[in-house]
Amino acid sequence: MSHAYTARPRSQASPAAAVAFDFGTRGGAHRGAVRGGRAAMASESTSALQPGTEASPSTPAVPPVLDAEKLHCYQLALDLQVLCGTLAPMTHRVLREQLERASLSVVCNIAEGAGRRSRKDKRRMYAIARGSTTETAAIVDVLRLRRLAPEGQCRSARLLALRVVQLLTKLDAALA
Repeated sequence: MSHAYTARPRSQASPAAAVAFDFGTRGGAHRGAVRGGRAAMASESTSALQPGTEASPSTPAVPPVLDAEKLHCYQLALDLQVLCGTLAPMTHRVLREQLERASLSVVCNIAEGAGRRSRKDKRRMYAIARGSTTETAAIVDVLRLRRLAPEGQCRSARLLALRVVQLLTKLDAALA
């Protein structure tokens, strides 16, 4: 069974720039085969790197990206981390530092998992990221209940965290 996950480059908000992933069970598809095939991407990215070759004016050069940057959950985790950096007040250092560590751990573990080659390693890193995401959501709940952060921002952070957990759970299931 295939699931379509989309990733958006942070610099482009256009739906036309979306990259689709197929996490099916056929040869290597679990790694997130890009629509159009890896060979097409490899030829595009290598031609941009070869000396003496220039991109035509009608087609801009596509900069190479890391595997994590293609994942929608990675982009959402980045958004969550940035939002969490604004939530906890400076006067509550322990909560602020713990929220910073937990939200940064989400981003780093997704990136590390995407960079791993084996399914087992990917699943382990995504599971750690899922745990860090739930920890982040718990700290946001504490901030909200203690009225240390604005209700609306806490709600936004909680929704982002929930979506990241959902996407990581789907990734895990697809890799099982």
